[in-house]
Amino acid sequence: MKIALIRHAQTPWNKLKKVQGQADPPLSKEGREQAQKLHKRIASELSQYSVIYSSPMKRALETAKLIQGKSQVPIKIDNRLRSRNLGLFSGKTLEAIEKKYPQEFILWRTGVPSFCPPNGEPTRLMLEKLTDFLDFVKNSHSSDESIMIVTHRESVGALMRMLSNSQIDSLTQIENCKPYYFKV
Repeated sequence: MKIALIRHAQTPWNKLKKVQGQADPPLSKEGREQAQKLHKRIASELSQYSVIYSSPMKRALETAKLIQGKSQVPIKIDNRLRSRNLGLFSGKTLEAIEKKYPQEFILWRTGVPSFCPPNGEPTRLMLEKLTDFLDFVKNSHSSDESIMIVTHRESVGALMRMLSNSQIDSLTQIENCKPYYFKV
C-alpha cells in the first residue's frame, strides 16, 4: 500500500508560528494557494488514490477538499486524525513554550508517551488513536491501493515514525501541504 501523509496547508497561526492544537483557524489565502498548487501537481495521480482520509478540523478538511478538486476520490473524515488538545500550549509560539515550559518542551519535542501538556491531552493517547487508525487502514485496504491522509503536524510526525521506524522532529520538520510518501 502506498500512503501519502500531508499536513494541512498554512493557516494565519502557522504564519505567526503559533501552535494550534484544537484551536481551529481556517486556511490563509496562502494556504488555499498551497493546496491548489498541490492539486495541480498531483492531479494526474489522483485517480490512483482509493480515498483521502482527513481530520475533521476545518484546516485539514479544507486542505483535503482543495487537493481533491473535481476528482472522484472520496474524502472520509476520521476523528482519530484530529489534532490533539495541547492545552496551555495552544496559541503560543514554539519559542514562547520553550521559554515558559523548558522541561515540558523537551518532553513534548522528544515524543515521550507519558508527557501531557498543561491542561492538554497526553502523547500516549494521541499515539493510541493514531495506531488504531493505522491498523484500521492496513486492514481496510489492499497492498496495491494508494491512500492519502490529511492531518496535523504532530500527527503526521507520529505516523511517519510508525511507518518508517525513524525519529522525525515533528515540531519543525513537517512542512505545510507537502506529501510524504510511504510503502506499507
